[in-house]
Amino acid sequence: FFGGGATVVSVRDALFRLGTRRVVQLVIASGVAPVAQAPVEGYQLGGGDLLRHSVAVGVAAELTARELGLTAPDHVFTAGLLCNLGKIVLGDFLGGMPDDVFQLAEREGLSFQQAERRLLGIDHAELGALLLEHWDVPGPITHCVRWHLDPSQAPGQGENPDQNPDLALDLVHCGHVLATMAGIGQGADGLGYTVCRECLTRLGLTQESMADIMASLVDAIEEIEEILGQIRQ
Repeated sequence: FFGGGATVVSVRDALFRLGTRRVVQLVIASGVAPVAQAPVEGYQLGGGDLLRHSVAVGVAAELTARELGLTAPDHVFTAGLLCNLGKIVLGDFLGGMPDDVFQLAEREGLSFQQAERRLLGIDHAELGALLLEHWDVPGPITHCVRWHLDPSQAPGQGENPDQNPDLALDLVHCGHVLATMAGIGQGADGLGYTVCRECLTRLGLTQESMADIMASLVDAIEEIEEILGQIRQ
């Protein structure tokens, strides 16, 4: 994904090796790290798990675009990185309740997201979007965060044949699915989410392409963690 194996010893080295866009993404990830590194008890996420999953979503979204020969919108990585923001806050309310969410989901055939809404009146995707709106984060990013768990519910997404679906939203959803399937930074919610089949169909994702993306994703995450560590030193 990034290429090369030389040690990064300065920002200049990073720019040369990765290109400006990648360095910007790593800087964004570094900025999110302080709040995403802490454990999130309500989702049974250990220290660093939330950050790893969030970065994996952003990277997987871009890898999906590359695999399919698409040009990912500039905000795709950032939207993927921020999609779990609501878990940081909602995790405090869940506390020791993840088992309650699981039991409700299993008993009534709900996704983890639907069970969140039933128990708490809101899910982490909506809460994250509300926080981003409050902070005046650009609308396209907020939109992806709000609907990344279920693009089919997003206003206008695929409803009108004359209206192009939001490519960024579809990519972030697939990024979330692939990062979760790869088991990167997985918490108590695990695989308890629905996959938007319409989204996969729109993008033309196959089982083979998904397997290829996940293989690249694991390698990319290892390199990202290494580079972030080197830049901080």
